[in-house]
Amino acid sequence: MEYICLDIETTGLSPKTDSIIEIAGWHIVDGVPIKKFSELVQPPTYIPSFIERKTGVTNRMVQTARTVEEVLPEFCSFCGNLPIVGYNIGFDYRMLVEKSKYLGYDFSLGETRYGLDVFKLVRKYLPSLGSKKLEDVMNYMGIVVPPIDGRALHCAEYDSYITKLVLDAFIVNGCKDVLFTPLDKKDDKVYGEVFNDEVLPF
Repeated sequence: MEYICLDIETTGLSPKTDSIIEIAGWHIVDGVPIKKFSELVQPPTYIPSFIERKTGVTNRMVQTARTVEEVLPEFCSFCGNLPIVGYNIGFDYRMLVEKSKYLGYDFSLGETRYGLDVFKLVRKYLPSLGSKKLEDVMNYMGIVVPPIDGRALHCAEYDSYITKLVLDAFIVNGCKDVLFTPLDKKDDKVYGEVFNDEVLPF
């Protein structure tokens, strides 16, 4: 199994009007990270204070960072045509597609990019878990990873690696739904509501 496990931090929720401030990805082959991409991104506007508090990415930190025009083409090349994995991957995917389109790239690969949303696995197989935030899922699974350069959750490099470890837990425990599907295809399944017939021994 080969894929890119990725995460981004942004100034907000809109792919059109908000900006990427951090981007990270791990190239995984058969469960082993073989390459990493991790970089802060200088946005065209100030990072709101609540985003600074949430992500730990400050305006000072990105003053000398490269812009999305410089970073994103390299990240697109890093991902190539591999499937992507993330936690609530739809948000990251839409943001990357919109920003790459603006720069003349097609991150969607003509709407044929495959991917896997680990959040959907959590909703399906851990329906009784009250909070399904990445932090609570990693704690539930007993995943412990030290901070990276003093930052932990909401650091793109950290979150993408934690997501990889959560996916590993599903694979090890025999999850049947670790499958890559087209990201631009509408998914009508409602995970965590009716698809809770199987319990994994976490």
